[in-house]
Amino acid sequence: MSPQTVTCESIVYERLLEKQKSNRVESGISYLYNPPEPLPLEVAYEIKPKQLPIKTSPPKTGDIRTITAYEIYWNHPNGPLILHKTTRCGCTTSLLLTLIELGETFVLIAPTTNILTQTAGADLAEFCSRKPNIIHVEPNRKCIINQERIAKYPALKKLPFLRLPKNCLECEYHAECPVTTLIRHDVLGNTSSGGTYLEKVKEVYLKGVRDQKLDGITLTTQKLVAVLLSSFTNDYQYRLPRWILDLISSSKNIIIDESHMLQDKPQVDFRIATIDEKKVSDFDFGVYDALKNMKKYKFIWEIVEHFKSLLEQNDLIEAKNKAIEKASKDNYFEEHLSHPIPNRHQVTPRYIVKAFQKIEEMVIDPEIDLQMEYILPLYDILKIITSETISVNAQPIGQWILVNVSSVDTLFDELLAIFIKNIHKSEKKRIIFTSATQGSYDFSKLLLDHKDNLKKITFGEGGDPKKTNEKMFIFPDKKKYSTRGPYAIEKHMDEITSEIIQYLELYGDGNCLIIVNNAGQAKEIEKVLEKANHPHKVEYYGSSELMGVSCYARVAIVVGLAHKPANAYDTVTDSHEESQKLRYEVTCNDTWQAWSRVKDPEGKVSSLVICLGVTSDDCENVIKYGYNRSIEIEKPPKKGMKKVKKVNVEEECITKPNIIYVRKPVEKLLAALHYKKPLYSFIPKVPGIRAIKDITGTFHQNEYKEYSRSSLIRNHIIKNKSRFMFDEDEISGTKLSDDILQKHFEGEKLVEAITLSNINEVDWICFEFAEELHMSLMHGYFEAMQFPSLVEKTVSGYRIWIFIESMKATVVKNICDALMGLFKSELKRKDIVVKGKNRNCTYFPSKTKITSHYPGDLVILPFGKDSKILIDGEFVNDFEELTIGVVSFETSSTSSSG
Repeated sequence: MSPQTVTCESIVYERLLEKQKSNRVESGISYLYNPPEPLPLEVAYEIKPKQLPIKTSPPKTGDIRTITAYEIYWNHPNGPLILHKTTRCGCTTSLLLTLIELGETFVLIAPTTNILTQTAGADLAEFCSRKPNIIHVEPNRKCIINQERIAKYPALKKLPFLRLPKNCLECEYHAECPVTTLIRHDVLGNTSSGGTYLEKVKEVYLKGVRDQKLDGITLTTQKLVAVLLSSFTNDYQYRLPRWILDLISSSKNIIIDESHMLQDKPQVDFRIATIDEKKVSDFDFGVYDALKNMKKYKFIWEIVEHFKSLLEQNDLIEAKNKAIEKASKDNYFEEHLSHPIPNRHQVTPRYIVKAFQKIEEMVIDPEIDLQMEYILPLYDILKIITSETISVNAQPIGQWILVNVSSVDTLFDELLAIFIKNIHKSEKKRIIFTSATQGSYDFSKLLLDHKDNLKKITFGEGGDPKKTNEKMFIFPDKKKYSTRGPYAIEKHMDEITSEIIQYLELYGDGNCLIIVNNAGQAKEIEKVLEKANHPHKVEYYGSSELMGVSCYARVAIVVGLAHKPANAYDTVTDSHEESQKLRYEVTCNDTWQAWSRVKDPEGKVSSLVICLGVTSDDCENVIKYGYNRSIEIEKPPKKGMKKVKKVNVEEECITKPNIIYVRKPVEKLLAALHYKKPLYSFIPKVPGIRAIKDITGTFHQNEYKEYSRSSLIRNHIIKNKSRFMFDEDEISGTKLSDDILQKHFEGEKLVEAITLSNINEVDWICFEFAEELHMSLMHGYFEAMQFPSLVEKTVSGYRIWIFIESMKATVVKNICDALMGLFKSELKRKDIVVKGKNRNCTYFPSKTKITSHYPGDLVILPFGKDSKILIDGEFVNDFEELTIGVVSFETSSTSSSG
């Protein structure tokens, strides 16, 4: 539908025609001083792009994220894009930075103010070459007059929507009000003459293309919808929303961040009855009867009567009875508890604007004797009667069954679609939907009928230019917590808090983030931690602190997955299966967003996710993203088992973090210590495993600084006049030359150390593992016990080196046998095989005496081809400085320990 012609003053109209003929762009704010004719809902405003030419300069930074954003800018100059990425990869910030550097304005729309403040505030300021000029469109309640009204009438603060004052542009507070900041910038920043405010307004319009002194505009999705809703009024004095809308629409670049949230549709519930074993309590509509005889509020009474007539429809009553019957069953969670019915008396959304005004007046009217518990439901009633379809559902909660009439907030979807479709009309516009958790949401319904134009792209290779997921490690649990039954979280609170405290002590309070299902559980665990002298804030899934914002912690301790009630999505789906698919999809999204808060966006520092009550199957589903992601629910593999949920991705184009498949809490602890060093000295023993001194005997360690690979090898592996093999020839009694070492480092020749000296002594121990997990468990154990070791990664596996003061091989062999026995017995790792053809682990020295047939074990030196050592969580093939610990054992202790 084309936009309806608006009435303009003659001079403005002439200028408008001139601009159209010359293909120039205009501001489109003629309605500010001549009220337009009523506009249909679909064409509430027109899009009139105005954008200065860009500066074609390359990125000023070598950061791969900025370079990636720059490539996206040039490769995709227009059209709607679905941008897939991983979490915490710096995508949105890099896009904004690129647009600023190239001189193009942007509009950033996000679900929460927190995201906008972080992304377009602190993050952008840190990387931008200058202070960016970005204006946030504040909510109406920030208006100074509204603040004064709230101070006088506190009940107004509880309303979900506050209108702006009618004379906003001529208000005495206009020059300082947060709500008018964007308009002040547009008018005062682009006029030079004096005169009244409206004269300045005309000047801005008649100038044509304005100077682009603004880098960007930010606003929440809810604020955008509020602006769209407010713009429907034809009252001449309600000019501000339309002006704001025009400025937002004029930008060439519209970025909708965290767009996966569009999948979790706003839902409206109105409680019509509460049923327990003794009685049925219906909602008391009689409280509104007094409005019938009040002329200015009779309109509200008519709305209530309209809603009551819906409830009295035969099909709704029938649906209500069916819902109650299903909710009364023991297995209600396996039923689809929502029953949709058509709304035969739907009213238009324009109806809402007048109702909002009347509700505000009621709150401050002394003649109205209505409590807020009856005023607030009026908003839900309004949204339900404007929906095409409403549904009846019943939810059992304890001894009660709660009966609701519900609907999807279709007004939200409709308004958002109107905005984006109008943006999409311009072929020069760039609309980007960004999210790390893109799912099955159909974005094409927000666009014009050009579905083929919707492009899917990734933010660089794997959606992860900095390879941040490589340094993230997730540790699943073997058990799964639930909301009820023997595995309910409440029944395992002592076990949960004990494990939480263990990691708090290990990594420090400031480096740990605790996440639980809901706000109630968060408060409960906070109380337990307080009593245990470990006070710590506990976050919960879905909170604004766990999506799209930064976090200093690098260790997440998570209790369960994000939780959604079993029938939470019955209202927005047509079947139980579809409801459960959507429920699990949103669960995965919320979970992955929350876990990712601890990931290092630079991809340098290791981050851990310690799962309590989350199994490996769920972990695999949570981190799996890519093009055309969908959920599949399969039948239980066996009777009595739960259904199997699987995530399918048509093209798995996004990187994933590492899942470390441990079997029990002690292994989780040991592996965590390998992947991330503890902040503090750890406990003297690992639960369930002997302390290392009980195995090796008393030991001491000395520390040495090494400044090169050569010095490390010469001082600790092949000491002066030690024996070694070079190019298959044994060399003894000769110093290892620089020339030989250099050939080894460059991969030309191999140098092998020989375990035994001429007097059957050893200077080091070496454990070799084929499996990373086995290596991580042993190294984690050494870390826990403050026993110095060095990890090496080779082409065929891993090694752990322990440097010792020279000691008889027989004694050292006993120590090696005892340490390996620890893992085979106390950890009960039958998969560690040290003998036979299936051997996946070995250790040196394996023998204790030189013979004519056995000169000693041969071990290739580190730093050869495909060899790296672990330093600060990263495998490197060289270093500038490294602290090496050398162990000395007390002879008497080690003799007895063997």
